[in-house]
Amino acid sequence: MTYQEFLKNFLDKGYSVETFSEKGPEPEGKLYLRHDVDFSIDFAYEMAAVETAMGVNATYFIRVDAPTYNIFSKTENRKLNWMQENGHIIGLHYVPEEFIKEGFSIKISFDLLSSAFHFPISKMFTVHQPLKRAEWKALSEYVKAEHSYLDVNISYYDNFPYFADSRGSFRFGSPLDSEVFFFKKSLHLNIHPIWWAGTSPFAEFTSRHGTNRLKHQIIQNIYRDLKENYNVSI
Repeated sequence: MTYQEFLKNFLDKGYSVETFSEKGPEPEGKLYLRHDVDFSIDFAYEMAAVETAMGVNATYFIRVDAPTYNIFSKTENRKLNWMQENGHIIGLHYVPEEFIKEGFSIKISFDLLSSAFHFPISKMFTVHQPLKRAEWKALSEYVKAEHSYLDVNISYYDNFPYFADSRGSFRFGSPLDSEVFFFKKSLHLNIHPIWWAGTSPFAEFTSRHGTNRLKHQIIQNIYRDLKENYNVSI
């Protein structure tokens, strides 16, 4: 199943696809669609292009410390700007390890992401790895106390059923097979672009093709950087 076919199921069912805004979610007929971009801006851009062609917008949560992409590179920054110009929302995908270990300020990550663009990023953010309850409480209290301009209440949407393709599969069942979908109840859906990036853009839902494309893309990006910045051809 392609990503377009997957998403079309929700549209055919009568769902309204929503970004994560500051307004509270509604109990019926809303698909709150988000993408945690762990590995590739290129894959996120391809996914956003599919959504744009379908008249749909989503919220893309971006890392500032990703080992496989650079939000300040010309090519990737241009793609993120295109996504925002076409109605998609950009927010922070935060890695809390440093906060947990050393009280590292989330403000640094937020300011870095903001500095990369000429448009405001979302006040909401997502956390890269699941936190224990005590860790999430500590992070929430820290943000509320020190950075009230951020909205830690992404968890507010967890009042609704949550589905994610983390690690390359819907481990707790596909949303399309759920009672939530059958009765058209609102839901929170987290789709990771890498798992849908097949041999051609979003050809199928498979982890193998996405990771193979990622390896090839990393090599291409290195070659491009060498050529553009160091006048080196390989």
